[in-house]
Amino acid sequence: MSPLISPIVAITSKKRAFLAAAIATSHLWTYHQYFLGGVSAFSTIGSTNLSYYSARTTTAFVSTSLTNPLSKSSIVWNQINTQTCLPYTTTTIKMKSEDTTSTPNPTTSITTENEEEPIIDIASNLNHVQTTITTTATESNIDPTKIRLVAVSKTKPISLLQSAYDAGQRHFGENYAQELLGKAETLPKDIRWHFIGPLQSNKAAPLVKAIGLDQLSVETVHTMKLAQKLNNAAGALLTSGDTTKCSTRSQLGIYIQVNTSQEESKSGVSVSDVSSLALEITKTCPHLEILGLMTIGAPNDSSCFDTLVQCRTDVIGALSSMDTVDDDDDTKKKEWTLELSMGMSGDYQEAIRKGSTNVTV
Repeated sequence: MSPLISPIVAITSKKRAFLAAAIATSHLWTYHQYFLGGVSAFSTIGSTNLSYYSARTTTAFVSTSLTNPLSKSSIVWNQINTQTCLPYTTTTIKMKSEDTTSTPNPTTSITTENEEEPIIDIASNLNHVQTTITTTATESNIDPTKIRLVAVSKTKPISLLQSAYDAGQRHFGENYAQELLGKAETLPKDIRWHFIGPLQSNKAAPLVKAIGLDQLSVETVHTMKLAQKLNNAAGALLTSGDTTKCSTRSQLGIYIQVNTSQEESKSGVSVSDVSSLALEITKTCPHLEILGLMTIGAPNDSSCFDTLVQCRTDVIGALSSMDTVDDDDDTKKKEWTLELSMGMSGDYQEAIRKGSTNVTV
């Protein structure tokens, strides 16, 4: 294995530059940009996929740490800028190096063949993803109208979100509470915001108060502490008399996040505890409605999707064991249905085949 190296990479182009890694094992790279995504992928000939972030600039310098790509190690970027996204494009990038075996020069220059500024066509990107969703679902005998696309909009400027909204997109996913508050204040009020990042319990009340029950759902609930904070915040909003934020919903929609891969680095309740958490939330948090289960899963491991499907079966069984009483005092059982929020840019098609009803791209 080659020793760890930390080159300074200079990337230049007339109107566009990409943060890239100077790895001397290949002359040719292919760049793939996912819809509204900050994370993209470089593919090298005969080696592994590497992750990076794109930046809108004419010249960029970035300090990286990497190893020989044949070792399948990931690049670590020390500086990132994800304020810009690009449409679905394929750009060829050639390295200015004659030697494909030696260690790259610490200041290797990389230029792109695309010299013109790409046109960001959000409507086409949305159409591409929606068409893929429809095709995948239809081929699997699944009703495509039952699958919701949540456009991941974290770190993206309001102008791009407005373009997506104008093209018909209504569901957006955000990771940061403060960023979401700023966007929600400016953008149309019929947007449905999905909070998909870690939420600190002290941020729960301000988020619910500002966004409201009509527009907000939180997909990362995995502790009773956070559930209780959200429940209290929803209750306070309902009793405040502010009907503008709870005119169509009387409960805050949540998803329980499950750590299906059992990775220590991933958040989520354990598979063995998800049913008991769902029961406790249902019994003690009257202002919350469990809409479904969510998982991120491990990369390239579709078994995590199967695990979440089984979790749904288990949770529905547990919730169905609770009796409810209607207005006529006749005991009956509620018919529980739960969504599955799973699948992202790289695996949402497989997630749909496994039963996902909510994909984040």
